[in-house]
Formats: sequence, structure tokens, C-alpha cells
Amino acid sequence: MKMVPKMLAFTMALSAGPVLAAGAEADLDVTMSVISDEGSVPAAVDRVIELPPQAAEMAKERAQRGLDNANHVREHAQSAGSHAQEHARGAAAHAREHAESMAQNAKSVGREAREEVSEEARQLREEARAGFGAEVSAEARVMRNELRTDVGAEVRTR
Repeated sequence: MKMVPKMLAFTMALSAGPVLAAGAEADLDVTMSVISDEGSVPAAVDRVIELPPQAAEMAKERAQRGLDNANHVREHAQSAGSHAQEHARGAAAHAREHAESMAQNAKSVGREAREEVSEEARQLREEARAGFGAEVSAEARVMRNELRTDVGAEVRTR
């Protein structure tokens, strides 16, 4: 904890150098002292150090430029975000329409396939009935002829 004020003082002293060099009009004498870890912190280090008026004005101007840049970037990001949302909505609507079209097409193809299979099954049933009936009739004729032959042969043998 004792090191924090020392580091703060050292950092402030380093950062004040360029600001003071920029305002060369003021004749300021800067003295820097290195304080060891075990040394005591002078009371002057704990006090607020005021910057020269030129540095404050420069800081205000740069802060304003930074705010202007940040606002510009934020507006650009919002515009880009809105554009991306609109594009995403359009793509989603297109995908939804395509999916609905594909579903309708699948239903139609399924309906047609079901009708074709039903028709083929009906035709096969009719063919089977017709074929089976003819086959049964032919077999019945054969059996009748065999029975006649057998019965005729039995009747003759009696």
C-alpha cells in the first residue's frame, strides 16, 4: 500500500513532462526526486498538483475531439447495426418463404405419390381378381373333368 502513492507521484511526474514541454511559453522549473521503498513520502506528494492553464485547455480540446470521434463511431455502429438487422430480416423472410414453398411442394408430391400408389393398388387388385378368377375357373374345370373321369370310372366298375 505504501508503494501506491510513490508510483502515483512518479507517474504524474512522467506524464506532466510532455504537457509542460508543449506549453513552452511558461517557464516552469521541474524537479523530480526518486523516493525509495523504505523512505517516507513527503507531504507535497499527497497534495493535489494543478496543471498549468495551457495544459488544461489542451486537455479540454483533446477530450472534445475524443468525444466527437466516439459519437461518430457510435452513430456509424448504430447505422451499421440497423442495416444488418434489416438485411437479416429480409434473409429470414426469404428463407421462410422458401421453406413454405418447399413444404407445399412436398405435400403436393406426397399427395400425387399417394394417389398413384392407390391407383396401382386398385389395378393390381382388379388384375389379381381377374387372374385369380380365371385361374380358379381353369382349375375348377380340371377338377370337374377329373371328378367326371373318376366318377365315370367308378360307375363303370360297379
